[in-house]
Amino acid sequence: MVTENGETNLEPDAKKLKGDDNVKKTLKLSSDYGKFEVFLFDIEGTTTPITFVKDVLFPYVVKNVKSHLESHWEDEECKKDVSSLIEQSREDVRAGLRDEPLAEDASVDDVTSYVTGLVEADRKVGALKQLQGHMWRAGYRHNHFTSTVYDDVLEFFKVLNLEGKRCCIYSSGSIEAQKDLFKFSNLGDLSSYLSGYFDTTSGPKQESTSYANIAKSLSVDIGQIVFFTDVLKEAEAAKEAGIEAVLLLRAGNAPIEEKQLSKFVSIDSFEKLLSRL
Repeated sequence: MVTENGETNLEPDAKKLKGDDNVKKTLKLSSDYGKFEVFLFDIEGTTTPITFVKDVLFPYVVKNVKSHLESHWEDEECKKDVSSLIEQSREDVRAGLRDEPLAEDASVDDVTSYVTGLVEADRKVGALKQLQGHMWRAGYRHNHFTSTVYDDVLEFFKVLNLEGKRCCIYSSGSIEAQKDLFKFSNLGDLSSYLSGYFDTTSGPKQESTSYANIAKSLSVDIGQIVFFTDVLKEAEAAKEAGIEAVLLLRAGNAPIEEKQLSKFVSIDSFEKLLSRL
C-alpha cells in the first residue's frame, strides 16, 4: 500500500521467515521492547556504517554526475531531476544560499557544478536525493558497489519478523535509494524483512511533526513506535512526538555528550536488545 508520506506493505510475506528457524530457536526480543509494534530505523550510522555513505555513495555521485547527465539528458526521468534541481536553486536564492538560480536552459556543466556543491555540503534536499537515488540505482545494478549493513541488523530483523513486528526505514535518502540499499547489500537481499519506507516527504528528521506523520501513515498509535538513530536531534524530535528513541553508538559515529546520552537508551549493537533462549 502506498501512503501519502511514505511507502508501506502491510501484507504478511512468507519470505521473511524463510531460513530463520535457527534464530527462532535461539533468540527472542527483550521483554522491554515487546510492547512496540513498529521498529523504525535510520540508516546511516544505525544499520549501515557512515563510511559507506561518505566514502562510497557520495563520491560515486560526484565522480559520475556529469556522465550520467550527458547520457540521460533527454530522458524524461532526467528532465524531471534537472527541473527539480533548478527549482531547488531558486529556493537557495530565496534562502540566501546562492546569488543566482540555475537558468531554465542550464547546461550539463551548470547542473554538474550545482550537484557537486550540494553533495559536498551534505544538503538534505529532495531534488538532490532524487537524482542520487537514480544514479545509485544504476550503480547497484551494474555491480559498481554493494551496500554494507551491520551483521547484527539482519539478526535483529529476523527476530522482529518472527515475533510479528513491523520493520520500517526513515532516512533522508529517497525511498528508492533506501530500497536499493537493503536489496543489494553485503548480507543479501533484506527487503523482505521491511514493511515500510519513509523519506523527507514525511518531513525533516529533526522535527517532531514528521514522526507524527509516519505514525498516521502506518495507522498506528505513536506510542507503539520505537525509533533507532545515531543522531541526537533526531532522537529528541522523536521523543517530543511521543516515540521511544534509542541511540546507536557505533564505531565511527559522532560522539554524544554523556549528559545528553542519559536522556535515552543507548546501545552499540542490536544484540543488546535480544535475549538468548
